[in-house]
Amino acid sequence: MPQVLQNTADSRPSWWRRIGLKLRSVFTRPAIADRLRKAERAVEATYLDRPQAEAIQFQANGAASVISSLGTADNACVQLGRLLVVKATAADGTSVVVARTLTSGEIEDLSNNQSVLKEPATILEFLQSAKRVKLE
Repeated sequence: MPQVLQNTADSRPSWWRRIGLKLRSVFTRPAIADRLRKAERAVEATYLDRPQAEAIQFQANGAASVISSLGTADNACVQLGRLLVVKATAADGTSVVVARTLTSGEIEDLSNNQSVLKEPATILEFLQSAKRVKLE
């Protein structure tokens, strides 16, 4: 008489354990792990890097437009959102143009001290001193 195997509670866990071990071994193989890393990088490039690159390009174009419009001005300070463009001319006639992205704290400092925007030669010093005061 053939022996009938019964599906008991004791046999199921070992069956599930074997499947779990096989699945783990498949997903821990170096080739699979490498593919997963590449897929993760592709997703990052599509959804994180591209928007950041586009934002940088828009900001660079905006800075270039502002700088070109300041051609005849000796001194100027222009804030457009997070973008700050400063042009200062020294006594010897040499001009320096600085364009930078402001932090949230710097935007707040400038909004509380709008008069400093009238002084292009000192605005960068103002931003540095405001940063030092916050650190202390």
